[in-house]
Amino acid sequence: MAPLAAPLLYLLANAVRGVAGGAEAHAFRFKEAAVILGFGAIMSSVAAIFIGIPAVAVLAYAGELTRTRTLAIGFVAGLAVAQVMQASQQGAFVPVWFPYWFGAVGGAASAGLWWRIARA
Repeated sequence: MAPLAAPLLYLLANAVRGVAGGAEAHAFRFKEAAVILGFGAIMSSVAAIFIGIPAVAVLAYAGELTRTRTLAIGFVAGLAVAQVMQASQQGAFVPVWFPYWFGAVGGAASAGLWWRIARA
């Protein structure tokens, strides 16, 4: 559930960007949204499994897991996803706007949602 926060946040940010930048400059495109929902959800899940879970497990085992550290793990995982997305955009048929700062914010949002669900 939590890895879906990043793609949904992306869609919201892209819609706001389209409204703020004008329809012609940054229009919300269905193809871009489909790529993010399809590929972004998978990338977020992979980042959670291979970066987030091991890091959280180590910190939890050491008794050092806090909300701030969980958000930091999400931040780093989001940067990793942004790096992969930037590299995969070279010559892409459907280019996707995905800057590093947004990957970091999306990763932290996913981690924050996970923290909230885990503590409920």
